[in-house]
Amino acid sequence: MEYSNQDSNKREQVNVNTRGVSFMNSEGSLAQSALLVGYWNSTISLKLHPTLPADKQTDFKKFDYDEVINTALTLEKAVALDKIVGRAMLALSSTEDFFKGISVGGDGLVGIGVKHVEDGKAVAFLGIYKSLDPGTRIPKVYNLYQFKETMIIDGYSPETGNFNVTSDQSELELFKKVLEASIAGLSNANQHATRHVDKFFRDKLTNNINAVGNKLGVDMGANYGGGYNRRTSSSDVWSNSSSKSNEDKSSYAETHSSNPDELRDLMN
Repeated sequence: MEYSNQDSNKREQVNVNTRGVSFMNSEGSLAQSALLVGYWNSTISLKLHPTLPADKQTDFKKFDYDEVINTALTLEKAVALDKIVGRAMLALSSTEDFFKGISVGGDGLVGIGVKHVEDGKAVAFLGIYKSLDPGTRIPKVYNLYQFKETMIIDGYSPETGNFNVTSDQSELELFKKVLEASIAGLSNANQHATRHVDKFFRDKLTNNINAVGNKLGVDMGANYGGGYNRRTSSSDVWSNSSSKSNEDKSSYAETHSSNPDELRDLMN
């Protein structure tokens, strides 16, 4: 028996890439880099770009986008990373360093850490580590992104100009929210709900168009919208024969009325 070439029946793979949120820190005490969060097919992509050499930086260009360390997270990995971010936020108030990560790609690691820098201040960072040695677990390449703190103005007085300055980890919290939104978006739940609602109105419009064609004596061809088909009496086990008979007659009257004025009612 001869078989047809299955390759010709395969759907061509089309990669979909979408850019998301960018984080930039060219003045971090621990690391200077840009973190780009995006989407590649059904995964969340994370890309780290280093800064340009100091003599090549300008006010508008700080990072080298030709150099990149990247990884991709499945939804499961993203959920795990989101939990780690939450633990890192608590660890910022501790005096001990913190790091937790998840394995990616077999020999890679991505994680969130808290490190106390020279002045004793705790900073949060994301790290991507690639090509870990099987024996030593030392990465061949890696890069970090240091999450910036957000300056908060407390107790500002417009009469005296006095104020106090505090800070919080809004950028780290934003990264957590981006992860959560990405997980929700890539689950396709919202897309399904939208398609489900749209199908109701699309099928209703199609049925109305077909009904208009019947009233005008125009052959609309096949039911191209699918429509909602009424069940026959044999498939509806909960209705008795008398009520079903009346329902069928009502349905016939609705779609075969000879009064042109009723055409307006079909579109409502």
